[in-house]
Amino acid sequence: MWDSDFFGYLVGRINTSETFFKISTDELNNFRLIYLFSDKVLEITDSKILEVDIKTTLVKLIEKNELYPVHESISEYSGGQDTKMKSLALESGKYSRFKTDKNFMNNEFIKLYSKWIEDSITKVIADKLIVFSENNDIEGFVSLKFNTNYAEIGLIAVDENSRGKGIALALLNAAFKLTQSQGLNSIRIVTQFNNTPAMKLYHKAGLKMENKQYVYHIWN
Repeated sequence: MWDSDFFGYLVGRINTSETFFKISTDELNNFRLIYLFSDKVLEITDSKILEVDIKTTLVKLIEKNELYPVHESISEYSGGQDTKMKSLALESGKYSRFKTDKNFMNNEFIKLYSKWIEDSITKVIADKLIVFSENNDIEGFVSLKFNTNYAEIGLIAVDENSRGKGIALALLNAAFKLTQSQGLNSIRIVTQFNNTPAMKLYHKAGLKMENKQYVYHIWN
């Protein structure tokens, strides 16, 4: 598993459709951490099983003739590794399970989100990296990946000192426009259900909830 190589300890993943779940000692002993994914809320009887996230996928259909206004401060990022971009990437993960689960003790959250923005800049995991900047100051960004039939937003963030100016909505409109220009008919984003500000923003922008998945961590 990629996470095992990246974090430096064994990480496993289990998908379950059961309401009641119990992990065996033998299964647990093989790993330092197991991600447990379920489409249902689990009846937890084991203190080792921690609910850490409600992974929420939202989708918006992109109409061919719909107009998506692009703000004049929007452009494609053309720079290299940048401390401001890294800072924004970390801000985008404020509600991430890798930050909220305090059992992570080796700066896993910082390492992971730093890697994601680095790979977005170098286009390893993103096709487009769009920024909102004024007076040469980057105030927000969104990363976008084009798949066969849909686009997917990877990271989106706005500087905490620039909020309330409509920047996030401007970034989303730019993502919608790019999706449309690629001839794709929908765009998706995954966020945390408990990230209330993000959920409000996405609903305002016309994204609708497609599914929820309950995520648990089991530490050994």
